[in-house]
Amino acid sequence: MSEPVFSIRDAAPADAADIADLTRRAFAGQAALYEDDTLPPLSDTAETVLDAMGRGTVLVAEDTAGSIVGSVRGEMRGESCVVGRLVIEPALQGLGIGRALACALEERFASTDRFEIFTGHRSEPALHLYESLGYARERTEYVHDRLSLVFLAKERCAPEGRTNHSS
Repeated sequence: MSEPVFSIRDAAPADAADIADLTRRAFAGQAALYEDDTLPPLSDTAETVLDAMGRGTVLVAEDTAGSIVGSVRGEMRGESCVVGRLVIEPALQGLGIGRALACALEERFASTDRFEIFTGHRSEPALHLYESLGYARERTEYVHDRLSLVFLAKERCAPEGRTNHSS
């Protein structure tokens, strides 16, 4: 079986319901992992996705048939781009879609020097992905007996020749 071909683009308002459905499907596994069906992404709706679009950037990955197979959100909070809701169609996880979405989001926030993201402490595939992208664990927050949130961040390295002062 060959890997799916996908493209990444900015989400449009017409995508909101599909993104919300994908988010709920993707987080169903997390809900089972943590025995917690109250995780906020499980209650995503078209309206909450539209709200996210209004506050920041929402990207989608779509396959050649035009079906949305992944999504990620980014919004500025202070000096940092907070990355959230990186979701992939469950049957397509592990094929590079999440990595491509994360990298595309960083490109959209090219002038930002700090990125932050969080996930659950048992979410090993997500933790592995984020750490492979250069994120480092900063802190862990207890939520309940089955869930702690791991917060990770990365600083963008200055490209060769770029300085942080004026000549």
